Amino acid sequence: MKTQRVNPGNRLLLGLILGFCLGGPVAAAQDTVLPALPPADEGSLYVLYLNWDGFGYDLYERANQPPYPGTPNLNRLLAEGVLFTNASAGVPSLTAPMQTTLLTGAWPAVHGNYYRGYDREANLLRQTGRENAAETLGEVFVRAGLPTASIQQFALLDRGVWWDNPRHLYLEPGGRFAERVARAVDLLQGTPVESLHEWVVMPEPPRLLAIYADDLDVLGHNEHPAFGLPTAPDEAGRLDRTVRHLTGEDPEAYGFGGMDELLGRLLQALRDRGIYERTIIALASDHGMTGFSGRSSLPDLLATVAGLGYRVQFLRPGQSAFPDTQVVVWSAGLQAHLTFREDPGSEGYRRVVESLAGKEYYGGHLDREELARRGAHPQSGDLVVWPKPPNHFKADSARSYPARGQHDTLDPSSHRIFLALAGPGIRKGVIIDTPVYAVDLAPTLAHLLNLPAPAGAQGRVLVEALANYTAEEEADGAPQGSDSR
Repeated sequence: MKTQRVNPGNRLLLGLILGFCLGGPVAAAQDTVLPALPPADEGSLYVLYLNWDGFGYDLYERANQPPYPGTPNLNRLLAEGVLFTNASAGVPSLTAPMQTTLLTGAWPAVHGNYYRGYDREANLLRQTGRENAAETLGEVFVRAGLPTASIQQFALLDRGVWWDNPRHLYLEPGGRFAERVARAVDLLQGTPVESLHEWVVMPEPPRLLAIYADDLDVLGHNEHPAFGLPTAPDEAGRLDRTVRHLTGEDPEAYGFGGMDELLGRLLQALRDRGIYERTIIALASDHGMTGFSGRSSLPDLLATVAGLGYRVQFLRPGQSAFPDTQVVVWSAGLQAHLTFREDPGSEGYRRVVESLAGKEYYGGHLDREELARRGAHPQSGDLVVWPKPPNHFKADSARSYPARGQHDTLDPSSHRIFLALAGPGIRKGVIIDTPVYAVDLAPTLAHLLNLPAPAGAQGRVLVEALANYTAEEEADGAPQGSDSR
């Protein structure tokens, strides 16, 4: 694998990134007098982990094409680090399972958060919340005696950060990314911040600072007015209002310069605190977003399987199948999951797949073996079928949906996520277009701080992104992802 080679399309992308980096900083430094905090340990490395929920890679591409003004602060950061253009989520590409994967380095089959699945033994369609059976990156830091903080990154709550704990602090200000950046700046400046019951000052900068923002996810779903904006009437409008929130093209409508400007403010706060040059910055997403509309294709899917002679039943969370049900079907909105309660045999399984593959709405499928290889939880079913946009498998089959967004699908618009790294130990100005996975982030961040990977981690260290990556390693070929995707 030759990760340093940049294909023609990526040369254009790299040129765009570097082009945005000419001139001075986009976000001006604030004239702030810092409190009398102890100086940061000169030998310490820090991690800033940003997660922008719903930030698919295609959204980044769209924001940096006309008519939009681009993402200059993000592009400046990319010029100092590595951009992964072929990073993928897991199954299912839903928020809680993938947030857990990013912070544990484990897939749902190991950490146990799979959102929704059929329990054969209990005959019950289960819904998970924030379950996690694996160790988090935050817990690795705590075990090493290092301070941690999380702003709305719920996957770390009680798993590396706690309410009102000045050394391992959890904050949940709510609101937009703007409110969360403001709390992060306060925290770095030594300003008291409100946790659950107390106002807290962290005595030193956290070695791991995690910030979660769901602005893009809220706008991408387009289910209700958000941030002072009405729902978009069509797919073009849904995409447009999401991109504008990222780029800040219309400050009057949004009340600030966009998420990219806020990123600049946050990075400036690291400079003001004197730790920017020693901070490893990771920006990742859990999933992208896929547009859908119109009536559900679920009734046809159920009828097609039933037409092959199977007794089929659609379940909602908390429901059980009838004794004579042979195929259980469920959905979180886009893709359909099927579990065979009786073994159909290889021929029966093939007939089901071929019958669905011939449908106009068919986008693709994963069979049992591929689901297992990708680390899906056993309760995720025997067959997953995702629809071709704008089709969907919503349970409300009587409703004709206006323009909406959802992400439980392997369509690239949802499955291809944004992932970038910058800072000490990271190569500079490099684009890597070979496959990497959400499961690889936590082991890589731990490695950069000379810490063990979280217990249970299945991902690999992204050695091709490291500053000490050698020509010999490139010639030999770096691994292209974790063995179980």
